Formats: sequence, structure tokens, C-alpha cells
Amino acid sequence: MADAECPVCINSFKLEGMRSLHCGHTYCSSCVERVIMTRVLKCPECRHDFVRGDVRRLFITPSTSNDKLAGQATLSDSAEEDGFIKQATHIASRLKKMDANSSPQTLKFAVEIIENVATIQSKRAQEILWKSVREFWTTLVPFFEEWQNIKDLPDQISAFKQQIKELDARCAVLERTTEIHLKQREQYSKSLDAKDREIAELKMTLRDAEEKSTEERERYRVLLARHSASETKYRAQVKQLKKDLKSLERESVTNKLQFEEESLIVEPGMPYEGARSHRLDVYNDSEGRKLLPQEESARAPKSDDHISEDEIDSLSSFHSTQPESQGRQAKRSLRSSSSSPSLRRPQFGSDWNLPRLRPRKLAGSESLPLQLDSRGRPKGLLQCGPRVRVKAK
Repeated sequence: MADAECPVCINSFKLEGMRSLHCGHTYCSSCVERVIMTRVLKCPECRHDFVRGDVRRLFITPSTSNDKLAGQATLSDSAEEDGFIKQATHIASRLKKMDANSSPQTLKFAVEIIENVATIQSKRAQEILWKSVREFWTTLVPFFEEWQNIKDLPDQISAFKQQIKELDARCAVLERTTEIHLKQREQYSKSLDAKDREIAELKMTLRDAEEKSTEERERYRVLLARHSASETKYRAQVKQLKKDLKSLERESVTNKLQFEEESLIVEPGMPYEGARSHRLDVYNDSEGRKLLPQEESARAPKSDDHISEDEIDSLSSFHSTQPESQGRQAKRSLRSSSSSPSLRRPQFGSDWNLPRLRPRKLAGSESLPLQLDSRGRPKGLLQCGPRVRVKAK
């Protein structure tokens, strides 16, 4: 059985492996399947549309008679094939010269030539033309893509114009916002300058205040040192004054006690007017009359029964002015004189009994530093000397 050649892959196949389309062109089954997979159902040679059901197998039975006629036909076919080859070579050279700058008529003529390739009976001529067509398409594809891009440019330009309008609007808004921000920046810069000046003034004021505070602290430190020294000095003086005051108080108490003791001393030669009286409670008045204590208290003036404050003050001042040594010497002299055997004992008449003591209330006793009872006696502890305390009975 004869073999056939596929014009696409240029391989030889048996007739059972060839497939025929509706237009009459035959290809191998593999090339037909590839065309169907690309979903561009057009004949690779004549570019006629076809459907999947148009693909048919070839059933050819070669004849063995008329060999001579076959030989003559072969010679004529070879001469015709040479003409087709020359024509295909010329067309291929013209296709190579075509580019994107060629006129539309030339492109239209090239399309017609490509469509007529299917009618050429020479396989060799078809191969030459298909090769030139492939090169032509390879050359023109970029130009067609560029042309398609140029064709889409108006739509893109309109879209760009719309974007430009939107960008212009945004730019206007941004310009207004920028102006506002610039004004705010100027205001902020002015306020910052003012704040800087205020800060500088505050720093100067703070520096002056620190200097003044340093001077004041130094002055206060000196004053505090002086005050502490004066305080120490005054404390020492107060302490010394307290000691002096205590010593003076002790001396005054001692002098008082001495004065009280000395005021109770009776001179041995002192006469007693009521010595001849047998009654102890009878007293003589200023006129020489004898009176009972009740009558004397009623007839005597108030100044005779009470010792006034002036008399107490004069006595205390007189006693305080005397030095302690003189008081002690006087006391010793009195004791020595009282114990002397040359002194006479007092004579109280026929009776040796002493008169009964009368309770006397001292006028102004509230001013004395002693607590007295209703009878004029001291209450509590009584200091009789510098360090001896005797409880009053």
C-alpha cells in the first residue's frame, strides 16, 4: 500500500494514518488532534473552518493497469511541479519583503496568495510557500500586537483622562490642604518662637531666682549660726539665772525662817505689865484697864489685831537686806546672851504661868508663800532651812 506525507509535520504515514478534512486537505491524525486541542478549528493550509465530525479516514485502492499512461502522466506532472515551484519561490521572496509599513493592498494580495496555496498540486511548492508564510507571520505578529495595542489606545487614553481628572481634583484638595497646613505651620512657628522667648525669659528669671535663693540661703545660714550661738548663750544665761533664782529663793526662805525665829525671841529684861494678874486671860488696854480677850478684841482697833501687808513687806525687806552672816552672828549673840549666867530671869509676879496665846489672824496672809489654816498656822511641809524640811504639827 502507498504511503502519504503530512504537510504539517512532513512525515510519511500509511493511508490508514491520514485524515481528510471537509476542504479536501489531508493530515496525519496527530496533527489533526493538535489542531483540535488548540480550539482553532481551521485548516492549516486553506484556513477553512471545520468541525470535529468532518474529519474522515481515507480509503484508496491503487490501480495496476495503464502503466504507460501513468509514466506519461508522471513526466507531465514533474514539468508542472517545476512551474509551481518557481511560482512559489517568487511569492515567497515577495512575502519576505513585506513588513508593517507595506500598503494594505499588498497585505490583501498576500492573504489571497495564502488562500490559493491549497489549490497548488505540488507538494514542494506548498512547502516553500508554507515556510515563507510562517516566516511572514513570525515577522508580522509583533507588528499586529503593536497595532492591537494602538487600537486599544483610545480606550486607555479615555481611562487615563478620567484618572487625570480624578488626580486633578485630588491635587486641588491637596493644594488647599497644603495651604492650610502651611498657614498652620506659620502660626505654629510663631507660637514656637514666642514660647522660645518665654522659655529664655523664664530661664533668666530662674537663674536670678537661684542666685537670690543662694544669697538668701547663705544669709539665713549666717543668721541661723548667729541665732544658734545666741540661743546657746541665752540658754547658758537662763540656766545661770535659774541657778541664781534658786539660790535666791533658798536665801529668802532661810531669811524668812530666821526672821520668824528671831521675832519669837523675848529679851530677858523686858517688863511684863500683867505680872501681878492672877488670870492668864486678862490683858491691859492702852489706858491701863484690865480686859478679857473678848472685850479687848471688841475695843481694840482692827489695825492692832492684824498685821498689815505693808508691815510684812517692810519686815521681809529689812530681813532680806541683812546678810546671812550678820543674821547668824546676831543669833549666836542672842543665844550666848540668853545662856549667860549674869542675865536675870523675867519676873511674872506671884504666878509663874505664862499667858495663854491668843489666835491672831494676819492681814494679807494670802500674799505669803505659805499655806495657813483657820488659826494662822502653816499647813503641810515647812522649809526651815536650806535642806531641812519639818512637818508642821
